[in-house]
Amino acid sequence: MIALLAFALSLSLPSRAAVLAAPLAETPIAALPVVPAQALGLGGMTWLNNAASLSDSALPALGRGDFGAVYTHPAQPAWVVKIAADGFGAPNARGRSQMTWDVLAEATATRALAEAGAGPRLIAVTRIPHRLQPLMDRMAAWFGARAPDWSRPALVKERVIGSTLGELSRAGARTNAHDTMTRDLKGRLRAAGLTARDLHDENIMIGVTASREKTQAYLVDAGSVRALTPTSPAPTP
Repeated sequence: MIALLAFALSLSLPSRAAVLAAPLAETPIAALPVVPAQALGLGGMTWLNNAASLSDSALPALGRGDFGAVYTHPAQPAWVVKIAADGFGAPNARGRSQMTWDVLAEATATRALAEAGAGPRLIAVTRIPHRLQPLMDRMAAWFGARAPDWSRPALVKERVIGSTLGELSRAGARTNAHDTMTRDLKGRLRAAGLTARDLHDENIMIGVTASREKTQAYLVDAGSVRALTPTSPAPTP
C-alpha cells in the first residue's frame, strides 16, 4: 500500500523538460510535492549533524556526497533514502533557497534516468524531521513564537542491489559482460537525449532493482540538472 501511494504521488512531479527549461527564479516551491515521512514508513527517522537516526539509534550510511547521505529504508529494504546535507538550504543572494532547486533538480533527473531505463525508480520526495525539532517547538511556544522548520528534504528511490564498476575492478571481478552492460547504459542515455557529466566507475552499478530483475548497469547518482542535460540530435550522415 505504501509503495502504491508513493508511486502515484511521484507521477505528479514536473516533467523533465519543464524543469530543465525553467530558470531558478521561476521554479516554485509548490512544484515539489512532498509525501509525509509517515506515509512512506519513515516514522521515527530523524536528522542531526548530517547523520540520520531511527528511534535515537544511529543509522549507517550507504554512501555520502556533496548532496547528502544515502541510507537503506528502515521498512523497505528495496528502497534507499537520500537526505540533503545541512549545507543545502541557505538562501542565495536573492533570498531564494538553493536547496529547493537542487532537490527538485535531483528528483527530476532521477525520474528522467528511470524513464530511460538507466537509473533506479524515484518513489517519492519527503522531509526528514530534525531530531531537536520538538525541543525547539517547545522553546518557541514558551515565548509565544513558532520555531522554524529544520527538517531536511529527502528522496526515496529504489535500491540497486549489486556492486559499482569500481568495486568490481578493485576485486578483480570485472568482466567483458560488465563492460557490455555499461555500453548499453550509455546507449540508453543517448537514446533518451541525456548527457551524464558525472559518469564514472563509482557512479555506475551493476545489479538489479525491485522493478527490474534482470542484471544491468545503472547510473545511481543523478546529480542535478546541471549534471544531466538534453543533448543535441546527432547529425544526419
